[in-house]
Amino acid sequence: MPFIGRSPKPTEDSNFTTRRKDTFTSDSSTTQFTLSKAVGHANDIAVFVGNVRQEPNTAYTVNGTTLDFGSGNAPATGLDMYVVHQAGTLESSVVPADGTISTAKLADDSVTGAKIENNPTIAGKITATGGITFGSDTAATNVLDDYEEGTFNVGIKVNGAEQATEVCKYVKIGSVVHIFMQATANNTPYFPDNTSGAAGQTVRVNTTAGTGQLPFTPKHSDQGMISFSRGVRQDDGTAWAGENFAWGWQQGNTQLYLGVNAPGSKYNIYDGNLDASTPTMLEKDAARSNVVLASTFTYLTDD
Repeated sequence: MPFIGRSPKPTEDSNFTTRRKDTFTSDSSTTQFTLSKAVGHANDIAVFVGNVRQEPNTAYTVNGTTLDFGSGNAPATGLDMYVVHQAGTLESSVVPADGTISTAKLADDSVTGAKIENNPTIAGKITATGGITFGSDTAATNVLDDYEEGTFNVGIKVNGAEQATEVCKYVKIGSVVHIFMQATANNTPYFPDNTSGAAGQTVRVNTTAGTGQLPFTPKHSDQGMISFSRGVRQDDGTAWAGENFAWGWQQGNTQLYLGVNAPGSKYNIYDGNLDASTPTMLEKDAARSNVVLASTFTYLTDD
């Protein structure tokens, strides 16, 4: 039929004139009743007690499907009590009740940054599969696409015999890997030497998989100086106090090497696994039960 104004809102029954009615039994004690459908506002229903219409928000309130007369205001026993739903048949506002909108009701990517408070508190973890940018910078090379912390094992060989490994820590931020083999008051981390052999025995890095390799592949060849050492010296017998020892690595190879920071043509550190030259090799300086090689260093990776 023709009409003037906006199109009538259809109800669940697809009938523009049908209104839903809920009937309840009053007992002088019950103050809350469950409606047959959620209500957005007290004005969206007409509540009758004893055939007398009640005033919205004064005689009753609503929250979703709950009709509430308030403490001490239970309708008396025996009174006719019913509710007529008006929302959808009259031009009333249908406002979802607090806490009733689920994620399934929202379209993907429908919530923009403008709708999120400036300093939100997030419970749990944030997963950013595309990485994180800061400020107005959108350059792909400046996207922070990885952060992780973990451990890896490093052990030494004494006279060719592999010893027990020491757990070392790494922190990876983007393409930068930070390695921690830091000394403490107890001179750890130490690298156990079960042989406790005499001075002069060779000291190398384990080459068995999982016992002497960096956690990520180096982008460049470089070296990381050892800040504190004990139990080692240069292979030619030079006292450890007069030498700079270092961890070394090669581009594209995760294997760690150990030796003297040699000048000139010996830019990279080799420890006998690749080069047996005396200026780059280490050995035990005394009969000790462990070798201390404390250090922190940083390298780049494309992993």
